[in-house]
Amino acid sequence: MDIIWNSFNEKTEVVIEASTGIEQLLYSEIPKLENMLGNPINVVLLKGMQNYIDLERFEQMMRLKDLSYDEVLTFLQVLVWLTKTETGDMGELNVSGGGQLFLEKIRKIPNETNKKKSHFDFYEQAIKDSEKSDLIITNHSMLIADLNRREPIFHNIGGFIIDEAHQFVQAAS
Repeated sequence: MDIIWNSFNEKTEVVIEASTGIEQLLYSEIPKLENMLGNPINVVLLKGMQNYIDLERFEQMMRLKDLSYDEVLTFLQVLVWLTKTETGDMGELNVSGGGQLFLEKIRKIPNETNKKKSHFDFYEQAIKDSEKSDLIITNHSMLIADLNRREPIFHNIGGFIIDEAHQFVQAAS
């Protein structure tokens, strides 16, 4: 708790790594913490790139004419979801088994070089939001991947709170 209090007072970021129950932490525990501190906390949930939709890939799928029934149904679900989502986190979607195959085709893929830059990128927006946040909630793999990133996300962090830290070494291998 001290690390969060000090971070809040000194305006430095804190990263909380949670391997399970990330949404519970965000929607249940953070409001309790805000009440204790007496101030709102700017919190960002940051997941790995593959958790976000790639709008350019989705646009390419729109142009295909030979989609299966499951693909068309999932395409329509995603289209409606895009009007509501603020994060682009595909974990928000509840689709059929066949729909999961479609989602794999529109996921953001690490190290994929796009010829043209997308107008909007949910993953890049999440990164930008994390730079302005008081608290970043992420997972083991995101922390480890950051070690190999050309431009690290977690380079100016006031502290880390790691859930299930005993599993951190296993996640790194």
